[in-house]
Amino acid sequence: MKSLSSFLFLITLVVSGCANETTVKSAADDQATKAVCANPHNLCSETISAAFDSKGMLWIAWVNNDHIYVQSSNDKGLSFTSPVMVN
Repeated sequence: MKSLSSFLFLITLVVSGCANETTVKSAADDQATKAVCANPHNLCSETISAAFDSKGMLWIAWVNNDHIYVQSSNDKGLSFTSPVMVN
């Protein structure tokens, strides 16, 4: 269980760290960031929640443009399904 908690913590740090490293240096950079984040992408979220279900599927939930999205991974986070809006 300890390794599972460590794994989830690592995923949260990696994913949320990518979102927080984005800095806007100019108006052009700001426009590019808005263009990327206009489509649902978990790197545009400030916070991502992750959990494993009883079958070992990893699920992440995050917010982008006032909508909640979920994605799943059956290979422990190496790849994810396309995001699905749930609200």
